Amino acid sequence: MSTSKLPLKMSIARLFRDNAPRDKHAVYAELEPHYGTERQFSHGMIENHLMSLKAVGILKTQDAHITPQNELVRAYVITSFGHSKLPR
Repeated sequence: MSTSKLPLKMSIARLFRDNAPRDKHAVYAELEPHYGTERQFSHGMIENHLMSLKAVGILKTQDAHITPQNELVRAYVITSFGHSKLPR
């Protein structure tokens, strides 16, 4: 019997239900045990999903910084709207 898992975007959104801020690297580390073998699972795709969730009001940017490698890294948190839309 195979177990099914949620679509990646839904799993990303559900991570934020604890109100902890996360950036794409933290999301990647938390979901890698479940999605690490999938071709779509990459830092770039996670950032795309985070920006998509922000665009519809589920997440908002809490912080942003530039790494020593000149990469912009944004930390996201869930909004009250996001809490109301995610299943418990």
